[in-house]
Amino acid sequence: MKKSEDNKKELRKQAEDKVAKLRERDLLRYLPQYEEKRQIHELQIHQVELEMQNEEMTRTQQELDKSRSRYKELYDLAPVGYVTLDKLGLIHEANITATTLLNVSRAALIGKYIQSFMDQESADALHLFFRKPLMPGVKEILGCRLRPAEGTPVEISLNVSGEYTQSDKLVRYRVVLVDVSRLKLMERQALETAERLRSLASELNLSEERTRKAIVDTLHNEVCQTLALTRMRLSSATNLPKEEAVVKIVDEALDGLGLAIKQIRSLMVEISPPVLHDLGIGATIDWLAERILVEHGIDVKAVKTGDFSDLVQDMKIMLYQMTKELLVNIVKHSDSRQVLLTLERDEHTISIRVRDDGKGFDVREAAPPAADSGFGLFGIRERLKSYNGSLHIESQKGKGTTVSIRLPVEKKGK
Repeated sequence: MKKSEDNKKELRKQAEDKVAKLRERDLLRYLPQYEEKRQIHELQIHQVELEMQNEEMTRTQQELDKSRSRYKELYDLAPVGYVTLDKLGLIHEANITATTLLNVSRAALIGKYIQSFMDQESADALHLFFRKPLMPGVKEILGCRLRPAEGTPVEISLNVSGEYTQSDKLVRYRVVLVDVSRLKLMERQALETAERLRSLASELNLSEERTRKAIVDTLHNEVCQTLALTRMRLSSATNLPKEEAVVKIVDEALDGLGLAIKQIRSLMVEISPPVLHDLGIGATIDWLAERILVEHGIDVKAVKTGDFSDLVQDMKIMLYQMTKELLVNIVKHSDSRQVLLTLERDEHTISIRVRDDGKGFDVREAAPPAADSGFGLFGIRERLKSYNGSLHIESQKGKGTTVSIRLPVEKKGK
């Protein structure tokens, strides 16, 4: 009340000041000093007060219009949907984003129950929610699936709050609709990736165990037996009286030791070929093609384009392992007699393409790699993901198979 009186006094003072300024240049100064002059003075003050009040009201109205316009823009163009529901779910208000989520016009949305746009499970859950009171100050978050008029279903998070009377009686619901379809998709993809990584980790463990077993078998069946036989021959030499017999046994023992050394070196090459570290990936591809021809009779023609000298060691090793895995798959499964292996390098990418003339297969019906197939294409694909690479397979039954690998180049010093 006191504030209102102060505002009136301030308004009166401003009006008197304004009239005083007018008086200096107005005919009022020529009027006689009678009652008429006082009344005119009061009327002018009152007129100025009204004009000032009108100006203030006009400014206030303009600000309200601007605020209302800004609110409407914020409401309609918000990145989330806003709807106002009655206590049973009937829609009274909705912004543009809400109509976009439901793929209907605002006119088709107002006056409809929001449950009618949901699948049955979500609608039943919302019915149960409306049956229990929502306390003042409490917000609920519900998950549901919307069924737009056209298009695929949309995963939605409903953030529900209430609007109440002064006596805390619920009047209506204010609901925020948040599209979480992309988030749900990312969650599913993360779970699928995690499952693939678990599978890959298991395959890696199995592969390591197979490698260890292969090394042990080679050492036991070849190297150890050769060394044991050599030891027996050397031991028997101590019991021989003739020098010629001793020389013969020593010669046989030397031959056995030479074979053992050869077997160990072959095993070392199998695990980590020295040519890869000494001469690079190009020479290693040639060596690998020659081994496939000698050991399995499959003619591998290797074509190399570009400079591979500046590749980091990890990438060289990975290229070798993937190429070897592709050739081993051909040996095991394709019945191929000829293979074209292409290794290409440009400024930004490096690619491997392996094409065989084998029996081929239906890519859509391809089963997961067998337990004895090493990493297989699955393992190669998973490794490529960590390098932002890609793997593409083309194959038809009876027409051979082409596997293409492409990945960005990582140079030394980076």
